[in-house]
Amino acid sequence: MLCLGSLRMARKSIRIPLVILVVLLVACSGYKTARQAEQAETRGEWDEAVLQYMDLVDRFPDNVAYRTGLLRAKMKASQMHFERGKDYYEAGTLELALREYTQAVQLDRSNQYAAVELEKVAEELSAAREGLEPTPTLEEMKTRTRGARAQ
Repeated sequence: MLCLGSLRMARKSIRIPLVILVVLLVACSGYKTARQAEQAETRGEWDEAVLQYMDLVDRFPDNVAYRTGLLRAKMKASQMHFERGKDYYEAGTLELALREYTQAVQLDRSNQYAAVELEKVAEELSAAREGLEPTPTLEEMKTRTRGARAQ
C-alpha cells in the first residue's frame, strides 16, 4: 500500500510542473506569433500580418490587443489590395483588378470604394464577355454631353 500511495503522490508532483510547462510553451508560441505579426506590419506585409493575427485571435480570443491588431492589419491589407486593383484597372487587366477588389472587400466590408469598383469591374467584364458596351459612368455621360444643346 505504501508503494501505491507514493506512486500517486509522484504522479501529482509530476502533473503540476507539466501543466506549468505546457502553459509556458503556449505563452511563448503566442509571443513568437505576435512578434511575427508586428514584424510583418513593420515591413508592410499586411496579408502576412492578417494571417498571424488571425492565428493569435483563434488561440487567444479574449486578447484585445490581438483583436485590435487584426482589425488594423485587415484595414491596411484592404487598402493595399484596393490600390493594386486601381493599378490593374488602369493597365486594362480587368481580371486581376477584379481579384484585388474582391480581396479588398473581403478583408474590410466597410471599404465602400472597393465595393463600388468591384461592381464596376464585374459589370465591365460581364459586358466584355457578352460583347456589349459597358454601361457608362456618370462622369463619362457628363463629359459626352458637355457643350451639347438641350433638345
